[in-house]
Amino acid sequence: MLVDVDQIAELLLKLVKIYTPSGRESELHDVLSEIIEEFGYEERYVDEVGNFIASYGNGIPILLASHIDTVPG
Repeated sequence: MLVDVDQIAELLLKLVKIYTPSGRESELHDVLSEIIEEFGYEERYVDEVGNFIASYGNGIPILLASHIDTVPG
């Protein structure tokens, strides 16, 4: 699989432009859901505390962790 640096940069810019202070991450959840759907992830949801969770197939699980909220200022 080749990496398209321009496509990655465009995606990153799209994500960081979304206003996401704590408690207002739902727009970013929606965008993330759309993005990973394109990669074939069938199960995706937001849990009761706002974690975005997705799964793909039945292989060995991996965890990617990151804050998606931002602090204004």
